[in-house]
Amino acid sequence: MRTIGSSVPVHDAQAKVKGACLYTDDLEPSDLLYAKLLYSKEAHARIVSVDSTEAEAMEGVIAVLSCFNTTPRFYNSAKRFDEQEVPEDEQIFPRIVQHVGDRVAAVVAERPEQALRALRAIKVTYEPLPAVFDPEESLALQDGSGLYAKISTSGGDLEAGFSQADAVFEGRKETEAIHHLALEPHSVIAECRNGKKATVWTSTQTTFAVRMLLSELFGFPRSRIRVVKPVMGGGFGAKIPMILEPVALAAAIKTGRPVKLTLSRKEAFFATRMRHASKTRIKTGVKKDGTIIAQDITILFNGGAYCTQSINVGAATVHDIVNCFRTPNIRVTALPVRTNLPVAGAMRGYGSPQMHFALQTHLAQVARQLGIDFYTFLERNLVHPDAISPVGGRSLGNPRPLDCLRKGGELFGWKAKSALPRIVGKNRFHGVGIGVGTHGNGVFGAHLDYTGIRVRMNEDDTVLLFTGSHDMGNGSVTVQKMIVSQELDVPLERIEAVESDTENCPYNLGDYASRGVFVSAEAARRAAVALRALILEKGGILTGRPSAELSLGAEALLGSDGTSVMSRKELFRRVNQELQQDLEVTESWANAAGRTSYGIHFAEVEVDGNSGEVDILSYVAVHDVGKVLNRQGIEGQLEGGIHMSTGYALSEELRFDEKGAVINGSLGRYNIIRASRMPKKLIVDFIEEGEEPGPYGAKSIGECATVPGAAAIANGVADALGIEVNHIPLTPERVLALLSSKNGEDLCPA
Repeated sequence: MRTIGSSVPVHDAQAKVKGACLYTDDLEPSDLLYAKLLYSKEAHARIVSVDSTEAEAMEGVIAVLSCFNTTPRFYNSAKRFDEQEVPEDEQIFPRIVQHVGDRVAAVVAERPEQALRALRAIKVTYEPLPAVFDPEESLALQDGSGLYAKISTSGGDLEAGFSQADAVFEGRKETEAIHHLALEPHSVIAECRNGKKATVWTSTQTTFAVRMLLSELFGFPRSRIRVVKPVMGGGFGAKIPMILEPVALAAAIKTGRPVKLTLSRKEAFFATRMRHASKTRIKTGVKKDGTIIAQDITILFNGGAYCTQSINVGAATVHDIVNCFRTPNIRVTALPVRTNLPVAGAMRGYGSPQMHFALQTHLAQVARQLGIDFYTFLERNLVHPDAISPVGGRSLGNPRPLDCLRKGGELFGWKAKSALPRIVGKNRFHGVGIGVGTHGNGVFGAHLDYTGIRVRMNEDDTVLLFTGSHDMGNGSVTVQKMIVSQELDVPLERIEAVESDTENCPYNLGDYASRGVFVSAEAARRAAVALRALILEKGGILTGRPSAELSLGAEALLGSDGTSVMSRKELFRRVNQELQQDLEVTESWANAAGRTSYGIHFAEVEVDGNSGEVDILSYVAVHDVGKVLNRQGIEGQLEGGIHMSTGYALSEELRFDEKGAVINGSLGRYNIIRASRMPKKLIVDFIEEGEEPGPYGAKSIGECATVPGAAAIANGVADALGIEVNHIPLTPERVLALLSSKNGEDLCPA
């Protein structure tokens, strides 16, 4: 059964299109109650009192929760495992609110509309406290309370490197916060009918972490907490942390009935997570030929009101970027800080989109100043397949960004397009840009990183796959089924998956950090290989032949000459009835190497000098993925990543008022990129040179797909206008401001 490398639709695609899938909010346990949240109107304040007397007397209201009747225990919603040391600064309902939109109370009622009416009857008394919104102001606080952590990595001799440079360039870059906009908003149902065992159905990327955190908060042993992920409609990192689950479980324990809590789209903008806004300072030393010999980079992340994943995002950012270029002397520092804005957290790319926008646009400007074509500059500096990391001296495996550059340049026609005139009409400007992206595969070397998979062969030649993976619509479980199909020679339609259930599936750290292929799919491969070996062992016992002389065919157990010994169904039936044994194995696989995925994107743009609009005429993206497992799936991942990075580059940003409240928290005002703004011509392709120890040499693309795009588009705009781009998104207003900073003569080619 040759499934690997073919094109297979996401396993539940048809059911989703037909509306047959049940998401968390579609579930309706008997006797269900509904919870709604009351949010802070203050950016930073002490809650003096919460008067819910009137609300509790209203029709249908069962309970009101607040900081005065729930556990005051602190936690970190993004903690993944027991030994992880992270700041614990969150509470279910904080006594001191930290941003506009922080949780103050919850009403539990028979109907959602009853809960909403009761919220308006709650009277809250605040004692306002000083608020800080600017990350640089927070960093400057004398008591150091604004800084979550300083994360830094370095290699070589920075001072010596800069002293050897022929030229030194400095730059400052800025990106805005954006929202994930997963199709499915956050939703959870919690049940604890007898006060002894809790079941939580939730749209999450980390079922086992949610179980751990709920156990710590409520004192339940983990054997009495079951966490199940139903069908999920997108995550992109927003559903890694535990956000709504403790509220729902506290309400279920208090009422003795199941409680559902689902956020509206408006609530999701301020009450969940957002991508960190960033400010980056870069200093680069180069030789006359463009060879980078020294770099000092500091990125300031606005972490918002609670730490959650800010330290992790900073750590991932500094370690990913050093694997991009052959820079012998380098220091990269991340400074995530606390402000009184909504909470920042993981978003697809985990800090890399911010860092690579800053670095790639800076380096493109360096190349222009040196009079070197940016393609040539990159060719001179990108890591080679035999590269050694400047930090720690470890092998980078088989990195292939140079292959991506050369193949992409050919598909894009870089040489011809980069030579086209800049001015193409009355107040219209043409430009081309390149962006490079990197992203790690899992968290090897940082902390715990393993996945368990169980595979069972039934007597009728069907297969059950038990996986802790959280398919978000990205096809991670589809790939695992393809691998099982290939290794056991069984059609895909005969494989069913039991997914993301802490009571029935082996452990999975979570679906983030691009673990899906490199770690979890390899675990599936190893489990399927082990099951095949077990089948052959039992076949040997039943036939009296050495298992080494047997093989498993699509229809039968085969002998050494390739002829049928017995049918598969007869074999599996006899193992069950004669040997009275199960054909089932569980395999755990821990990530064994820190490997990096690479991508290089090319963008051709046209800028309208009257409106400030940017059109993307053509776009090419080539990624080093080791091996394509599901061609349809990987193409969809990459095209979706390009859509997200196009919005990041051109239109999307969260805006706040003077109190730190989100002012564009709706689909109508947020300005998500439309399909009509996608490139007129889009080509995606892949480099398949293998990467051990990924399954069949494969590595991940999910997050790397979003990393190079903003830099490629911004560099295209910079090329068109002849001016450096330092701030995204490039909204029409920002483009017009760039134009106004130059006169018409400056925009003309020299």
